[in-house]
Amino acid sequence: MVVWNATTEETKVIFTRLSPSMEENYPGDLTCKVTYEITHMNELIISYEATTTHATPINLTSHSYFNLAGHGYGNIDDHVISINADSYLPIDETGIPTGIIKQVSASAFDLREPKSFKVLLGMVADGFDHNFCINGTENLNKIARVYHPKSGISMHVTSTQPGVQLYTANFLPEDDSLHGKDQATYKKHSGFCLETQNYPNAINQVNFPRAYIDVGEVYEHTTKYLFTTVKAGIFGHGG
Repeated sequence: MVVWNATTEETKVIFTRLSPSMEENYPGDLTCKVTYEITHMNELIISYEATTTHATPINLTSHSYFNLAGHGYGNIDDHVISINADSYLPIDETGIPTGIIKQVSASAFDLREPKSFKVLLGMVADGFDHNFCINGTENLNKIARVYHPKSGISMHVTSTQPGVQLYTANFLPEDDSLHGKDQATYKKHSGFCLETQNYPNAINQVNFPRAYIDVGEVYEHTTKYLFTTVKAGIFGHGG
């Protein structure tokens, strides 16, 4: 198990680590810094920074689980999601993108308009564990919005990354064997992840975005999760 060094600075927690050359067969000493910051605007900001002593593949993300109704609420069926993507990456039987970039039109992956997870999980039996190719060329692009109508809580995700992996906790147990905070039970589809990142398998696909850094280059990316409360009936992708 790898333990990162951690320091605090006002509303930030800063994690740092040196990954030595050839750890997990990656060349170069990779110096990493990940900063988690909470702002007065109800934002969680995650900033990534890395440098290397040798050209090396890199694709950092956060595998955070969310349930806007509370961590012990149960399944996410009544959450509503939209993702700002015209295309996604089909995967093979091992879950690795094939290299094809496919349009979302007329498929279960068309999340450009809000849809409930109840509807979506009924269309994709095994659940989602797929990368969506984000639209836009801004510094911080709109990635996704998720809304929980009963609580009125909305989460708006923006990022500098070109993709986002939507994961619907498909491999959590279906029984009550996994317990978390306050002994809450975490079961299959009891949370979702929106992992902003480069396209998976980009190192092997010439048509995917560049997936490595060189000596002297600084890898930098930022993702923001903005939490608000909204009234029923006004959820959309903008705003």
